[in-house]
Amino acid sequence: MKKIILILMCLILLLSSFPLVSAQQCETAIVKSALRKALFDYFQHPATATLPPAKIRDLLKFYLSISQGQITVNCGSVQGRETGINMELLVNQANAIVRALPKCSDGTLYGECSTSKPKYCYAGSLLNRCGLCGCAANSTCRFDGSCLLNVSKPPVSNISNQTTPPPAGNGTNQTMFCGDKICNGGEACNSCAGDCGGCPVGNVSNVSNSCTDSDGGLYYNITGTIKGVWNSTSYSKTDSCTVSPYFNLIEWSCVGSAYTSLSYNCSTGCGNGRCLPVAANLSNISGNTCTDSDGGKNYGVKGTSTLTSSNGTILQQIYAGIPQAMVWTDYCTNISNEILEYYCMNNLVYGIKISCLMAVPNSVCQNGVCVTSIVNSSNVSNTCTDTDGGIKYNITGTVSGKYNSVSYSNTDTCSDSLLMEWSCIGTNKSSSLFNCMNGCWSGQCLPFPEVRLTTYGDQENPSIYGDKIVWDYGGDIYLYDLSTNMQRRISPLSGIQLLPKIYGDKIVWQDSRNGEWDIYMYDLSTNVERQITTNSESQRYPAIYNDKIVWHDNRNGGESNLDIYLYDLSTNVERQITTNSEYQNSPDIYGDKIIWQDTRDGPLSRGIYVYDLSTNQERKIATGVHPSLYYDKMVWEDFRNNYRDIYLYDFSTDQELQITSRGNRANPAMYGDKIVWEDWMNGTVNIFLYDLSTGQKRQIGANSRYQVKPAIYENKVVWEDNRNGNFDIYMATIS
Repeated sequence: MKKIILILMCLILLLSSFPLVSAQQCETAIVKSALRKALFDYFQHPATATLPPAKIRDLLKFYLSISQGQITVNCGSVQGRETGINMELLVNQANAIVRALPKCSDGTLYGECSTSKPKYCYAGSLLNRCGLCGCAANSTCRFDGSCLLNVSKPPVSNISNQTTPPPAGNGTNQTMFCGDKICNGGEACNSCAGDCGGCPVGNVSNVSNSCTDSDGGLYYNITGTIKGVWNSTSYSKTDSCTVSPYFNLIEWSCVGSAYTSLSYNCSTGCGNGRCLPVAANLSNISGNTCTDSDGGKNYGVKGTSTLTSSNGTILQQIYAGIPQAMVWTDYCTNISNEILEYYCMNNLVYGIKISCLMAVPNSVCQNGVCVTSIVNSSNVSNTCTDTDGGIKYNITGTVSGKYNSVSYSNTDTCSDSLLMEWSCIGTNKSSSLFNCMNGCWSGQCLPFPEVRLTTYGDQENPSIYGDKIVWDYGGDIYLYDLSTNMQRRISPLSGIQLLPKIYGDKIVWQDSRNGEWDIYMYDLSTNVERQITTNSESQRYPAIYNDKIVWHDNRNGGESNLDIYLYDLSTNVERQITTNSEYQNSPDIYGDKIIWQDTRDGPLSRGIYVYDLSTNQERKIATGVHPSLYYDKMVWEDFRNNYRDIYLYDFSTDQELQITSRGNRANPAMYGDKIVWEDWMNGTVNIFLYDLSTGQKRQIGANSRYQVKPAIYENKVVWEDNRNGNFDIYMATIS
């Protein structure tokens, strides 16, 4: 039962590292890992998720069918109820999802209870879930999921005689809780400022100041109002719930004659200035009656769950002032398409938050119901327009329109680093939360800090390695050293030098000083230049990794028969990689792999091929252009579905991942878990970044007319930018 409640209450289970399963028999832990990956992948990226909802539902049902304590299960003979797909295949597909999943600050896996705190790890944050994770021996599990420290729970028989709630904090630091970014009992502003905020500044002992709190202190289950006078000015502030995120409570309280506020994370949701009592533990109270008007977890009907008890006084103490007959009604949360569905179980009221897309296929949440078509009681067409044209975190947009003849207007807003992004789904409005990595301001995510490295002429084709950046300007190669803030020219004045690439201390480029294009190299450690190719034809578009240099070469038939060549600096041996009579160009190299784009399948069908130096084997990977290689992953532009989007291929798993959808994106590059590209979607061309470890997409740099050709190394991104009328090299540092 505990396992089922965990799945139904959270619906998101997160990653532990397990290998792909063997045929027929699956370990239960591996099935759980697969489900975690699939759920997280879908809820973070519903449009580009690896598995569709039907497959995830089949996987969820299969996991719930496994008996508690069962170590292995026969998955090879089980078929999904909806998809009919073999469960072993589904488990393998889910476990092969390449997106890395976040851990919490103490190392707890996503979807698990912390071993050092009574917390549950969700989306990188530790949340109150004492019903699942328990509490320390000297604390009590409260209805809102938090643990109350240093307070003994009074006997049930004495609750009715209790006139005031127990104190929530005594100012002493509790190391088990401090630092989890959530203010709990036992913490206060003077002991755990990181969680509870700083103490008020000012003369709190000034007799002319005053403060009273109607709920008596930090009581998250009671809506309170503070009133008083500060510096001869009267004030009144009432506890409230934030719009974004919807589960945060702004709790006001007094500190002496001054006042302060803190943001508290309500694990059960926030409503009317207090944490909602979704799943109180009433198992020690007899005489409860629970009724649900929609008959249970019925996502297609807006229902009301009512809880009554013969002992109303006890219920009021636990639920903090709610009338004896307690009523909860299904509603849509502020998370896009998410519904909070109330239901009865064992004569208790519980709530489950779930995306309507998972609960009812192809549905949206409207007025507490997951609907598959627009509910329009007025028979007048609903409308929705979005000024920023969709989900665009770097632009402040406003959705406006009519729903059931009622006009509305919602503008993107910020709450700390969280952005509430409004958009249209058909003729309906929708909202979603996005965590801006560099902060949120005026309804949009702030760009990363950037610096202009050049100030004259057209500087083009940047490449970066470590603290060194190279580019070409006016037919010469230049280098900028970030460690010294010094710039210098690398190539000689004769001829034209273009398209530099840098790896370690070595810079390569194509050079016309001898009449045709040749490949040259400059070694920064020795300050010695070296000619790599001497053939009388043209060698262009070099790339370098360690002691290996690749390029495309027209010596075997001119421009219609370009081939890929390699030069090994350690052996001084040149080698032809491709011999096909068609056109192979734009190579890249990393480790033992060389990739390029190829026309052997037809002039209008550019294939992307890989050659493995360790096996001397060649094979086709994809169809597209501008491939870029990092470690065991490749990114490229893909034209399937009549759009130009960014895709990723993982050589270690032979899995493909779509990074962008329905767009116009070009020139991707990759380092670690981060992919950058130029994005042509907003009427300008901007640089964007996608982080595989978080699933988040961000714009790099401020809006300008034309930002192209990004390159990335570690946490630094460089690109060409013409915001000043000519192309300059800019750099952003990713925080």
